[in-house]
Amino acid sequence: MDSMGLPEELGARFPHRLSGGEQQRVGLCRALLLRPKLLLLDEPFSALDSITRSSLYNQSTRLRDQESVSTVLVTHDVREALRLADHLVVLRAGVVQQSGPIDAVMRSPVNDYVAALLMDQLA
Repeated sequence: MDSMGLPEELGARFPHRLSGGEQQRVGLCRALLLRPKLLLLDEPFSALDSITRSSLYNQSTRLRDQESVSTVLVTHDVREALRLADHLVVLRAGVVQQSGPIDAVMRSPVNDYVAALLMDQLA
């Protein structure tokens, strides 16, 4: 809880008594207690306001650097992916369009779909 900037007493509250950001952080703390080798996050920041989202991005980055856990982050927000990931997989209709380190994907999109997706999101 401390690593996510949360007071210990939040761990004893029911989820409906927590804000959306607190729920997300407590959920992440619960998952990390198990010391997983792989953490799967499906749109973890999508329902949060921009201030809470930015704070969680920073905490997630700090946590990533401290913990030895690989994370798969599913998001439709390209900016979020570019900020939090070091490897990008672009899917279209369930088919991998491109996969690789972010700088390589940004430098050399393999098709028009990947190029448009990156340009639309970064414009």
